[in-house]
Amino acid sequence: MILDFHNHIFPEKIAKTVIDSLKRDEGFSPYGEGTVSGLREEMSLSGVNACAVLAVAVSPSLVESTNDWMISQKGEDLIPVGSIHPLFSNYKAEVKRLKEAGVKGIKFHSIFQNIHPDDERAFPLYEEIIQQEMFFIFHSGPGLKLRPGEEVMATPERLRRVLDLFPKMRMVVAHFGGFQMIEEAKKYLLGRDLYIDTSYPPGLCYQSIDWVLDLVQRHDPNRILFGTDTPFARQKEDVEYILKLPISLDLKEKILWKNGWGLLGFS
Repeated sequence: MILDFHNHIFPEKIAKTVIDSLKRDEGFSPYGEGTVSGLREEMSLSGVNACAVLAVAVSPSLVESTNDWMISQKGEDLIPVGSIHPLFSNYKAEVKRLKEAGVKGIKFHSIFQNIHPDDERAFPLYEEIIQQEMFFIFHSGPGLKLRPGEEVMATPERLRRVLDLFPKMRMVVAHFGGFQMIEEAKKYLLGRDLYIDTSYPPGLCYQSIDWVLDLVQRHDPNRILFGTDTPFARQKEDVEYILKLPISLDLKEKILWKNGWGLLGFS
């Protein structure tokens, strides 16, 4: 069993536009199309059985339509994670709607939503998600390309503040706690009461084994999730990388599916 906890999909009609904008604005070429069919093709090549799929509501006006589409993609192999912009006013009804649709968590991305994760305006939404016993996924670190003078909206330090303020939050922090901010992640997040995922574009497979082992050994083995950030990384190569790591079979199974399966509430 392999569960990839970090993937992105877009409707067919906008997928090419999104991918093209990333190529233009970030100087980065995704490896896939960003479509549902493209993800399933990648899964068949990599041996991944199920994917948690993420979307980002980049504005309050797009929350409901984003979640409508994500819910419609739910299947045995695709597990949708919802998205609510922190400034969306009707958040209580939307959290309830997602919960009733079987969605288990909410994705936040400060870069695209243009709000810090520790902005107090988001706190009522956080309280509602916690009350509904849903988990959170946060991007941490800059985007694929940090421009001179650009602020990093979601830093490991800010996310640590959120966790300290909301100790009951079931928090997942992507990219080992901080994309391109690993030293800060070590200081503020690793070893704390939260989950991390292994996604690290353009692929975990490009990182040294010593680098990965150091991070894995700093964190609770029951709170590490396999994630790739497909289509922005290489799913097949990252699966193979984890399988080849010099760690126990038990730990590989926890990372590749058991930890994520438990967080999703599956037996």
